[in-house]
Amino acid sequence: MQNNDNLLQWVEDLESGKFTQACEGYLKGRDGNYCCLGVLEERRIGFQSLGEEDYAYRTADNLGNRSLPSAVAVTQYLGIPNAMRGDVTIGSVLVNYEGDETTVHALNDQGVSFREIARLIRETYNLPPQV
Repeated sequence: MQNNDNLLQWVEDLESGKFTQACEGYLKGRDGNYCCLGVLEERRIGFQSLGEEDYAYRTADNLGNRSLPSAVAVTQYLGIPNAMRGDVTIGSVLVNYEGDETTVHALNDQGVSFREIARLIRETYNLPPQV
């Protein structure tokens, strides 16, 4: 069952301007900038600093930083189906974009802004518009 409270908190975080967006393939980069799914993971479980290591941060559940969130975590926390890559379930969120279904992390890595990603999440999952 879709968890509107958690979805709205994530969307509001994306809209807040509190997080600086990065498009470099990390959930949270060495410079502290985020992928849209990194913002979700920051809210869900947080990150631990690794100091000077390549990744700089890893999620509190030790999944690392270059990986997507766990598919189970997305399903349980947001209450929505995970994205699929072929026959493999991946920890990302699907949205409708320009008439196609795509993942939020793909849009993030293409440079689509957090605000636009938030708008697409609101539309796709029938959340109230931003006020």
